[in-house]
Amino acid sequence: MGGLVSRSALFYGEQDRLDWIKRVGNLITLGSPHHGAVLERIGNYVQDVIAKLPFAGSLAKLGDIRSAGIIDLRHGSIRDADWKALEGRSVLPQDFRHPARLPSGIKTYFVASALLETHYDSKVTDLLGDSLVSVASALGEDDAEHALFVPDGHKAIFYGVNHMNLIHSRRVREQVVEWLLDNGRSDYAGRPRIHSYPRSLDVAV
Repeated sequence: MGGLVSRSALFYGEQDRLDWIKRVGNLITLGSPHHGAVLERIGNYVQDVIAKLPFAGSLAKLGDIRSAGIIDLRHGSIRDADWKALEGRSVLPQDFRHPARLPSGIKTYFVASALLETHYDSKVTDLLGDSLVSVASALGEDDAEHALFVPDGHKAIFYGVNHMNLIHSRRVREQVVEWLLDNGRSDYAGRPRIHSYPRSLDVAV
């Protein structure tokens, strides 16, 4: 979720021409649900089903207690405009987002992870993702209107790593350090995306 908060800050920083944005050189997100999280969508669906059951309307309203931040995870909303035309954050169309491009002049890198150790081309691997966020969502990949265009060389997928352990993974740490130390000197933009599999001595966590 930190990636969504960072993107929102950068979006408004650039839009309002704030001075601090000039000090930002890199943006690296780890498993961020740029296009939403499956679990939040499932939760919303269950709430909708319960609301249609006889005498269960009050129970369904418990779902409205979810924080605004959690509801933002449904589709990866980062703009105020996404909510201004709606009665409430729990009453949402299928995908209500306004496009929010990445800020210019900032090198952006996306890290995704997958529980399974099979290649990303597997639909199961992509959908299951890291148990909370799909691979495609973490890599900013979506339809043309909402896709976040980042060079393939700025994307890395770590297999055998779950969402909660992204920040503890040695492989992830090494890749982030490599990107930062390089500071744009190498032509990562022209390279293929990075696929990282567990080493023989690694524990898949």
